[in-house]
Amino acid sequence: MKRVKEHFRVWPYNPNYLCGSKGTIFSLHTLREVGSVTMYGYKCVSICKKWHPAHRMIYQAWINPVIPKGMQINHKSGLKTDNRV
Repeated sequence: MKRVKEHFRVWPYNPNYLCGSKGTIFSLHTLREVGSVTMYGYKCVSICKKWHPAHRMIYQAWINPVIPKGMQINHKSGLKTDNRV
C-alpha cells in the first residue's frame, strides 16, 4: 500500500498553526496535533479561548482565507471528522 504524505499550510489567522491536507491541525507551540471532537461530532481547535472548527480552518488555509457570510463548508465524504482537502 502506498503511503501518501501530508502537506501543510499556515492558517492565515494565526501563523502558529498548520493545516494539513489530510485534515490535521498542528501547533508550532506544542509541536503536536491539536483539537478535540465536540459532542456534535466535529473536530475543533481552541485558539486564544475561542473554538474554531477544523474543517473551516482547513478551508481557510487551502482554499480561501475569507469564508463568505452564510457559506456552509461541507465535508466531502459526509463524515464530520473527515477534514481532508
